[in-house]
Amino acid sequence: MSTKEIQIAQLSRKHKDSTLHNLHGFIDIYALYGSYKRLNRQSASGVDGETWQSYGKGGIGKMTELLNKFKKGTYRAPNVRRVYIGKDSGGTRPLGIPTIEDKILQTAVLGVLEPVYEQEFKEFSYGVQAGSESAPSDRLPV
Repeated sequence: MSTKEIQIAQLSRKHKDSTLHNLHGFIDIYALYGSYKRLNRQSASGVDGETWQSYGKGGIGKMTELLNKFKKGTYRAPNVRRVYIGKDSGGTRPLGIPTIEDKILQTAVLGVLEPVYEQEFKEFSYGVQAGSESAPSDRLPV
């Protein structure tokens, strides 16, 4: 867990019954760069056609521009590229592919929100799909 994530978790615990309004301050150029480095280098490009490698050639300049848009509140997520992939049953299902820039910002925001909500995880919560073999078959009493 990074120092920022620890700080966010501590803030969340300290102000458990309050709404945290200033978490955007934790998103900075380092958070965006870290998010970029964590992305899958082979992931598909979005509607802009930009790949992980081509975005990286723009250097910190592109990330600084993204950060400025985010901080000013003028960032708008671009359209998502829609592709249809085959299913085993013979049909297709839609798949949305965001741009690399949008993936970077989404990952940075996840890094801020995850320490807040991870603390809310309950012992009776399960990270499995309903109906899978490892999910409990009984409903918990309400």
